[in-house]
Amino acid sequence: DWLLVSLSVTIKASSDQLMQFLNKIKMNEQKLLIQELSIRAYRELLNGSITLVAFSKSISLSTAAVKEGG
Repeated sequence: DWLLVSLSVTIKASSDQLMQFLNKIKMNEQKLLIQELSIRAYRELLNGSITLVAFSKSISLSTAAVKEGG
């Protein structure tokens, strides 16, 4: 079984910082996907939010107990 993992983050950054962050998401080996991006400019900063999603293999509690030796 697979789990959908979602993370929402509030952003306050310069445009350079935001681009660095987005490039790191793009290059991440775990293949995080941007589900939603909302940005507003205020003076020198960008304010907004980003929602990232990824999939993860779920493990049952009995499988976890075997791997931990329990």
